[in-house]
Amino acid sequence: SHLSLSDATAYYLNVTNTVPSYLTIASTSSTSAGSLTTSGNTLTVTLASLSQTDATLTICVDGTVANSATAASLQAITSSLKYGSSDCSGSFHPTTLSVSTPVSIRDIDIGINATTCQGKTTPFVRVGDLITFTNNITVYGTTVKSLSVTFNLPTTGPIMEIVNSSVVAESSNIVSSANVGDSGVNSDTGGSSGNDQSVFTVGDVTATSGVGFIAFQVIAKVSSGGDGQTSPSA
Repeated sequence: SHLSLSDATAYYLNVTNTVPSYLTIASTSSTSAGSLTTSGNTLTVTLASLSQTDATLTICVDGTVANSATAASLQAITSSLKYGSSDCSGSFHPTTLSVSTPVSIRDIDIGINATTCQGKTTPFVRVGDLITFTNNITVYGTTVKSLSVTFNLPTTGPIMEIVNSSVVAESSNIVSSANVGDSGVNSDTGGSSGNDQSVFTVGDVTATSGVGFIAFQVIAKVSSGGDGQTSPSA
């Protein structure tokens, strides 16, 4: 805005917003007046004139935070304003202003519960036992990018072999590519002639309101190694 003692009209306004490299400017960005253009990490609004009797110029910059952004880091969005005005003698006075707004990157709102087990009192198991491991991935009213869930079963001691892996439940407010019944990709990482790892590659997950969840489940059999204690992870 002008200084408090000035009521002159501002001409040839140029407002340039520069965002950090981790932020991709979205096409939904908008301005209440003027012309909006984007180039890389810069959004520019140009306006022929703006007087104090005009409505406030409001610029909304929408963007997507990249997965490479560091949680808890402090970044800045810089806005620069250029304009000119005329005094009573008709002389033109160019002016440049700039302001930086700090932005804090917070941790992604996602949770994972402790692995729950059915079919055997764990952690003690015997050869031939079937155990079902279930994990709920919780999303708190936001979008989680590139979600992947990996189950790793023991490859030493009591060795476990995956019998089945699938998505078993999903709340109604979750939008994702995952569907109940979808299988994980199983593989043998320990060379024990049985699949000990299951990976679910889900992609972007959105909880449209409140708290949502997806439940992933692996059914495994103790295939060798004798009686003992085991500790799967997810």
